[in-house]
Amino acid sequence: MSRIILGNRNRVGTPADVTAPAVPANLRKTASTTSSITVAWNLVSDISTPVKYDLDYSTVSGGGWITAIHDTTSLSYNKTGLSQNTTYWFRVRAYDSAGNYSDWSAEISTFTTWNGPTYVSTGGSGSYLYYRVGNVASTAYCFVGEFNMYTSTNGGGTKYPTSAASSSTTPTGYTWTGFGHASYPTWKIGDYLTSLDCWWSLGVSVAADNHATVQLPSAVTMLSGKIVINPLYTTVLKLYGSNDGSSFTEIGYFGNIVGNHYNFSTYYTFNF
Repeated sequence: MSRIILGNRNRVGTPADVTAPAVPANLRKTASTTSSITVAWNLVSDISTPVKYDLDYSTVSGGGWITAIHDTTSLSYNKTGLSQNTTYWFRVRAYDSAGNYSDWSAEISTFTTWNGPTYVSTGGSGSYLYYRVGNVASTAYCFVGEFNMYTSTNGGGTKYPTSAASSSTTPTGYTWTGFGHASYPTWKIGDYLTSLDCWWSLGVSVAADNHATVQLPSAVTMLSGKIVINPLYTTVLKLYGSNDGSSFTEIGYFGNIVGNHYNFSTYYTFNF
């Protein structure tokens, strides 16, 4: 009797897809604003199945990753809602429809742009006998390298103080109050000076009242001013005026002052 073979019981099925896509190449910044960064990467085309991408960002290198976008087929992404003049890190990976993920790309660092320092008038116009500079953040150290008032607009006329004033040599007719850095208790203000003992320091953490005040001669009318600021941390300074030394009116504020972490060669100059 002949034997009839109906099928092959040892037939092998289609193997599972376990091949991961290549790591996306050339992750790069293509644009940035004060609050956004656009990054792009190259197409992954080493496999036949469709590829999607994950993009992460962080404010520190090597960790703290936050998902910027997941499951995208795009080759670029605009991350919004960021802080100005701030460094961010990005990384990207690819994955296919079978759930195979590539390794993360090497991270890149890039930064948002900055509008630059600005002075904004908030009212309180006129000339005052007392002028006060107050630091909004009590522990954001900010060194004032120069503070002068002028008898004409745009920094013209007579400058007051006419010479630099300090904690030990205050010109006649001026009263200076404020706080010095614990390491540099002697302060000097008026003309721009760069040595470590020539700063009017705001933001000392042990200070209960975070401001510094100058009293000018009563016969002087001030129409403009100049301040040079060296901030350790990002901060906002406010300018106040008073005629009695106790009741102060806000005149304006100095914004977009980005900390330079003891970069003593960087100063921001405001004319107001």
